[in-house]
Amino acid sequence: MKGLTEQFSFEKEVESAIRSAFSELLERKHLYQNVSVDFGNIRSLITEVATRDFHGRFVIGSPTNPPTKKQIEDFIKSLEKQYENRINGWSSSEWILIDEATAKAFNGDEERIGMNRFAIPSINTFCSICDSGPWPHNLAHDSGTRGYAFESDENTANAQIFSLSFQCQNCKKEKREPLVFLVKRNGLKLILAGRSQFPEVSVPDFIPKELQKIFRNAVVANQVNFTLAAAMYLRTLVEQHFYQAIPKTEIDAIRLKGNPRGDELAELYAETLPAEFPSYVPSLRKAYDDLSEVMHRGDENDEASKNVHRGS
Repeated sequence: MKGLTEQFSFEKEVESAIRSAFSELLERKHLYQNVSVDFGNIRSLITEVATRDFHGRFVIGSPTNPPTKKQIEDFIKSLEKQYENRINGWSSSEWILIDEATAKAFNGDEERIGMNRFAIPSINTFCSICDSGPWPHNLAHDSGTRGYAFESDENTANAQIFSLSFQCQNCKKEKREPLVFLVKRNGLKLILAGRSQFPEVSVPDFIPKELQKIFRNAVVANQVNFTLAAAMYLRTLVEQHFYQAIPKTEIDAIRLKGNPRGDELAELYAETLPAEFPSYVPSLRKAYDDLSEVMHRGDENDEASKNVHRGS
């Protein structure tokens, strides 16, 4: 939001923040990840909006008896409080999500949004059915004024679970299965609780076909915040590559004493690399060590996730 204009609409800015949060969640986040609706910019303009409204809509006293500075300040503060209460109301009350065509049937955005009815945007995402994208996905059916289906959580204040169906525009004519999202709302937090089609995971061509499933499972585990499982899959992938690259006779020699350890495999693998192999290229030994550290620490925090990304 770039400054305040005469056309500024408090309601429209609230809806814009909600729409942006839904777009980010459905287009960029994975299962069990979340975003928060950001009303920060709107709150930062409350004083400016209240001052504009006071000077544009209200008159106190008369030309011969003008208001005092304190009266003006108190009146503006009362308007600020009203706006703050409205924001808190949108944060804590039940939402009704509708499609954009239904939104146009109301008598203006201020009335509609004042009734907690928010228009949900189309999204761009991958379609696992036509195996391509990202493509525009429109809401699959009209909401009606009562909104899309949702369930309320009686045990959690301000909690709703919405079911939202989107139709890929690339395969719309063939009337294929829509993509359905379950979105859980806790106040201003939106959580991606489920989706009917998991996004396709692309696997680099250099990964052998027999190991691609392990890589795919690692990516999926990391996307849903199961960092330790992702580290385990990736370390297994590296170990299996070690076994393929190291001569069988050397593996058999180690097995006479027991199962090979990962560090033993990493050392034997390093010996298979050509002498001219660039020293500045990250080695699989380093990736193996990073992934092992994630598993040994047992943490599923941001730093662990970064190590998994480096390992992949």
